[in-house]
Amino acid sequence: MSISSDIFQKMYNSSAIQALVDTMPDGKYAVFHDLVVPETFTGDASINFYRVDPIDNTMVIQEEVYTVNCRAEAFADANTLADAVITLLNRKKSSSTGFCYMSKLPPIRPIDETDNYNVPVEIRVKNKDLT
Repeated sequence: MSISSDIFQKMYNSSAIQALVDTMPDGKYAVFHDLVVPETFTGDASINFYRVDPIDNTMVIQEEVYTVNCRAEAFADANTLADAVITLLNRKKSSSTGFCYMSKLPPIRPIDETDNYNVPVEIRVKNKDLT
């Protein structure tokens, strides 16, 4: 399983995160492994995450970086969602050899009444196996 798939599965299957995010019309939890939230999502609380480091990051040995956007109508709810992601993944094994290190980034305010608060979380996955 790839590191990104592993992170997605851990977030999607977490009962703590399931309790905080809304669901899609088909009943799936609003945790998305994509750059944007699908247009079919009409709820407020969601997570979308994606890789942000260069795919060919030859200057950094054994590291992948992801952004997790924790979105909710209220700042407190978005912040709680970000804390749940950090609690779930920080300093935990992410794959056969990688460990996650987390940073909560400054919150992003809604741009208008149709937008939500976003508390981004950065995941750095460092591979211990440097052989």
